[in-house]
Amino acid sequence: MVKMKKLISKYGLYVVSLVLGGIIGSLDNFDVWTMFGDTPFLLVLFALLGVMYLLILLNIFIHEAGHYFFGRISGYTLVSFRVKKWIFIKEDGKIVLKRFNVPGISGQCLMMPPQPFREDFPYKLYNHGGWIFNLITVAILSVFLLFVPMGLELTALLYFFALTALSFALTSGIPMKTHGYPNDGYDIRSMKKSADCRKAFYMQMHIHGVFVSGVRLEDMPEEWFHHSESADSSEPLIATLDEFRCSREFGKGETEEATRFAYELIQRSGLVEFQKNELRCVLLFNEVLSECRPEVIHSLYTKPLQKYIQRTSYMPARHRLTYALEKIYYRDDEKASKAKKKLERTLKTFPYRVEIEVEKKAMDEIDERANGQRA
Repeated sequence: MVKMKKLISKYGLYVVSLVLGGIIGSLDNFDVWTMFGDTPFLLVLFALLGVMYLLILLNIFIHEAGHYFFGRISGYTLVSFRVKKWIFIKEDGKIVLKRFNVPGISGQCLMMPPQPFREDFPYKLYNHGGWIFNLITVAILSVFLLFVPMGLELTALLYFFALTALSFALTSGIPMKTHGYPNDGYDIRSMKKSADCRKAFYMQMHIHGVFVSGVRLEDMPEEWFHHSESADSSEPLIATLDEFRCSREFGKGETEEATRFAYELIQRSGLVEFQKNELRCVLLFNEVLSECRPEVIHSLYTKPLQKYIQRTSYMPARHRLTYALEKIYYRDDEKASKAKKKLERTLKTFPYRVEIEVEKKAMDEIDERANGQRA
């Protein structure tokens, strides 16, 4: 069973793609190009790819809608709903559209769990909801494909839609990690086995909800960020709560302890590379603003981290880090000015008000440090 899960985790999407090709290829007298007549090949290809991409986006939306539906049934309230880079977030009692992304995660429906915390709080339906909605989609599409006469074009698209929905259901419902990311099934299994994991999941959702409402991590109660000493630190849910605690320590100005803790977390198997890179960015920024040691900066500012910084350029913190490096370490005012302008642009669509204030304050600290350096 374990071996089978590993195979699905590694090859699941590839297998689904092959099955899709086989199904379409087996349709009698099916020639995808003849249905478009004299339309140029590239135009047809781009049109098909565009429609397929839209169907994938629709499946992401359906998956997250499943989390939302079953979350509401379980007493959760909406905090944010994201598909790709577009996020709907609750702000001053209203739902507003902003831009945000998490590398490796195509969508998220984050909700505030029912309060107060209790050991038997509902977590199964909310976490199962995504793949359940995807399977419902497969069932509905199967009925149409089996019993409703339709043209070859629509048949092909519905097959693709159904197979994509099935791949979402399998890769979300069967406990596994994909590129280090635990899926919904993995989290549910962890919570079934461990009370520490259940509480860590609850506190993560609760902390995120309070954070979005406008409260900084350092202003939240310390006990929210701690778990029992017996908790398995290699579990992603436990490690993520520790990452929150580390960020809180940096926010409180406990830099020495936070730095030690960050280096420890980077070695943990429970954190995915995205989280580790976030910690490296924080460590790099604090090093530039404090001792600014070249050997430490070079050890952190590696080629992989530079690529990560480029990939996450939609985050204001990336431009703030670049601004600090150019202003203080490289002393290149022209590049620093460009980074500052990019930061100002990203702040306009960034969803988290608390972080916006933090970024503005950090920019002032950079200028103060740079001016003191040149005095």
